Amino acid sequence: MKSLNKKGDIWVSTVIYIAISIIVIAIVLLAALPLIQKLKDRNVTMQTKNILTQIDKNIREVISSGPGAKRVISPVIIDAGLLEIDFTNSAINWTMKTKDALAEPGLTRQEGNVFIVVNERRAGGSVVEGEFEISQYLSYESNPKIIFIPNSNSLRSPFTGRFTMSIRYMGTVQDAGQQVPQLEINMQ
Repeated sequence: MKSLNKKGDIWVSTVIYIAISIIVIAIVLLAALPLIQKLKDRNVTMQTKNILTQIDKNIREVISSGPGAKRVISPVIIDAGLLEIDFTNSAINWTMKTKDALAEPGLTRQEGNVFIVVNERRAGGSVVEGEFEISQYLSYESNPKIIFIPNSNSLRSPFTGRFTMSIRYMGTVQDAGQQVPQLEINMQ
């Protein structure tokens, strides 16, 4: 009879250990997942800033090389968020929703030629508590002023995923009394 009790005690102990282990793993995961997401968002933000810096470098190289110059950037990888080429305002914008502020909301800071701003996310005109939108952008409305024109075969904004970007210097156009470089942007 004692032998049966010992076997039963072993099974009860095993079930209790397994249950405790599952509970501990669940608690660790619940605590770690927000931290993992925060690190992932920071990593995506840094990668995107590097991509925008590379795009800016290629834009400036194309202009300094003269009309007809072309640069191809491949791959352009946007893992999260959306990349948009704003042909109206000669800007390249990237935005992503996150639960981590990553920086002081409302302040714009500049790293190289990349501008970075974090804002509280809004929905229906009101602030969504604990959610933010981070934006990184390159602006060419001045210093240097550049006009972007789309390539007719290009994919349309916004972009997410893996792309090849080409930048071609098409020459200059007269704008407000000055010659302004005109660049053709193509995303494939």
